[in-house]
Amino acid sequence: AHPRRLALRAATRGYALAGSAARQADASRAARRMALARRHVDAGLRFLAPAPPRLIALGGDRDDERRDLADQLAARMAPPPGARIVHLAAAGEAGWHEASCALAGGCSVLLEADFRDTTERARARKLASAAGVVFEGRWQRPVDLDQCAVGQGVQSTNGREAGHDSEGRS
Repeated sequence: AHPRRLALRAATRGYALAGSAARQADASRAARRMALARRHVDAGLRFLAPAPPRLIALGGDRDDERRDLADQLAARMAPPPGARIVHLAAAGEAGWHEASCALAGGCSVLLEADFRDTTERARARKLASAAGVVFEGRWQRPVDLDQCAVGQGVQSTNGREAGHDSEGRS
């Protein structure tokens, strides 16, 4: 979705909620609606100044768990509406091309694969570097990625540290 369209939608919803709050007889309900209206307006402003895209490589041995985690992380990644998930095992070379195009378009990308092969991990890093975005590796089990432990951020090849919080954002 286009950021201006998301911003307009959030502003319209905020306006409707504020009007609804003004008509509420119950003060506590009115306050809750007004707080929700403010959150919508704040979200609209964030849509107009989105966070820069990033590339996350999600690896591990447990395919089903990894795919579920990919869905959860991608939905929370900035910029809205979340990251494009690329399942490398199913997409092959086309997946790498898709990821490159999405990054070039300003979208975050979540690469999902087992990432056992060091060349595949290096390719993910190289893709992030070429796109000028932060790279972050997340692994379900320890994988020797330059002695990176489970859940730690990974130093990208462009020199920026990729930190993350519980929602996958810096």
